[in-house]
Amino acid sequence: MPRPRPLSRRSLIGGAATLGISLAASGCSIPTGGTTPSGGGASASASKPGTPTPTSTQTRSPTPTTPTPAGPLAVLPDAREGDALAAPLIVKGLPLINRNHPVSKAFAPAVAGDYQLIPEADKAFGAMVAAAKKAGRAIVWRVGYRSYATQTELSANPPTAYGDDADRFVAKPGQSEHQAGLAVDVASKSGTGTRFPTTKEFAWLRANAHTYGFILRYPDGKTEITGYHYEPWHYRYVGVDAAAAFGPNSTLTLEEYLGGR
Repeated sequence: MPRPRPLSRRSLIGGAATLGISLAASGCSIPTGGTTPSGGGASASASKPGTPTPTSTQTRSPTPTTPTPAGPLAVLPDAREGDALAAPLIVKGLPLINRNHPVSKAFAPAVAGDYQLIPEADKAFGAMVAAAKKAGRAIVWRVGYRSYATQTELSANPPTAYGDDADRFVAKPGQSEHQAGLAVDVASKSGTGTRFPTTKEFAWLRANAHTYGFILRYPDGKTEITGYHYEPWHYRYVGVDAAAAFGPNSTLTLEEYLGGR
């Protein structure tokens, strides 16, 4: 089967803007209150109908060649306000949602599938999981889409393990990529959370995720740029074309790729 295609150029709900990714209505409704699974998530390695299997995967893990920009990154200009916040800021064809560029609770992309992502991202994640399984790696899916309301509750009651630093791990409502249906949290049966980097599933993702359009969203040592501490479990779908600029084992952030915070 062919590798997942680059992000398509469709429009946001309401026809607000042309994007390099499908966040428009796709005939699927958004689950009320988000889709955070209980009991630590379900194994994404289980066989799923219609999941495409790529013809090949990378096995090497060369050092990324994409340079990290020198000096502090400026905040990207953002003229959105009011009703315009019902759609994310688009930079280089990619939606950007972070502390500086939030969306309102009116932003509600159509998500669907086994992993509760927008259709393109869901299909690509399924292909990645299938390839990992063939390589003997069992990726555990924990959460995809998360609604504004669910993010509000999570932000108000963060995991106690984060302590006084919870703001660097848990996004405020409207500032989370999970609301876009583009982000997925993963784990391994051998380790979750901060223990995930010790697993073979983590190593496989770092070497291969970019070939399916996913990047490690919050790399180690990049808190001042992203606003969040290292999250080895959080992957973001950007499409194979954009992800190619990151490559395997990259520590490049999306902000650096886009040229600003």
